[in-house]
Amino acid sequence: MSLLTGINSTTNKQEAVKLNNSNEILTHSSTASTEATLLLVKNDVSTLAATVNQGGEQKVSVSSENYGTHGNLLNNATLNAGAVSSSLSISEIATGNLFYQDSNTGILDEVEIQVSVDNVNFYTWGVIKPYTTGSIRIANVTGGSAHGLRYIRLKNLSSSVNYNNVYATICGSH
Repeated sequence: MSLLTGINSTTNKQEAVKLNNSNEILTHSSTASTEATLLLVKNDVSTLAATVNQGGEQKVSVSSENYGTHGNLLNNATLNAGAVSSSLSISEIATGNLFYQDSNTGILDEVEIQVSVDNVNFYTWGVIKPYTTGSIRIANVTGGSAHGLRYIRLKNLSSSVNYNNVYATICGSH
């Protein structure tokens, strides 16, 4: 159950809405004589628009924005042996996905995912193990929690092989 507040689009006053776990309105404090919309934020993840009217009809709609573009972390780049990529800001992403591809089909070396809150001190978040399919190696991580993280980068864990034609995309929602 959540108690949220928002600005009533008709009265321009702050009002409260109590939602159950399915985002259904349980109670509201709307005093509008006509239909009004309250714009709310729940858990900094989704924007909720709660619509209430004098007749007691109540609706909630949920929307979230998507972030990320193809190749935003690495775009047809070389990731040298033991090196790290440039970092990418992920501060707008709460739940994210990583898609990785390179052309080094003859190796089994891994890629380390590193994260940071200050873009200086990085910590291992996980390791991906690309597998060969046709003429490329691919790996992905989906649905990863990025709450509180601000930056991400990749590290080539090979001690001798440069990863070539690397594409890495980070995308997700807030």
